Amino acid sequence: LVEYPLLPLRDTVMFPHMVTPLLVARPRSVKAVEAAVAAGVPVVGVTQRNGEVEEPNFVDLYTHGTEIEIQRMLRMPDGSLSILGQGRRRVRLIRLSQLEPYGVAQAQPVAEPSDDSLTSKALRRAVLALFEKAVQLSRNLSTDAYVAALNVEEPGRLADLEEHRRGGGSR
Repeated sequence: LVEYPLLPLRDTVMFPHMVTPLLVARPRSVKAVEAAVAAGVPVVGVTQRNGEVEEPNFVDLYTHGTEIEIQRMLRMPDGSLSILGQGRRRVRLIRLSQLEPYGVAQAQPVAEPSDDSLTSKALRRAVLALFEKAVQLSRNLSTDAYVAALNVEEPGRLADLEEHRRGGGSR
């Protein structure tokens, strides 16, 4: 088990390897990010079941999240933080060991399954073929996105990449 400062996410799902800006405004979340940056450790980002909950507890969070490395932090005039986070690996939330002055989560890294079967390879090819068609038909997807997908070998990482590009939830 690893302890992380907790960053509850409203209406956002972070995936491993994903880089995204996040606005951190709630006081407990600001303190969690500040503590993580000061200690040089990642936070664990876990999506809330209901984004309206202001002070989420264990039952208000999904059971899986992502270890997030904070690459950049800017303090805004209103006291909120703008951060650039990069997802590192999946984690399973075990319990919250602290709520004040900020949340601390005990979490366990989730091993990515390795599947090199013929079925997995066929599914990968099918996903890439469909993604290529989507890129051809979409004004919002560039051919760079397709090239990036072609270079991903691991099935889980490819699924995360496709899910992130669609803007969808967790798999």
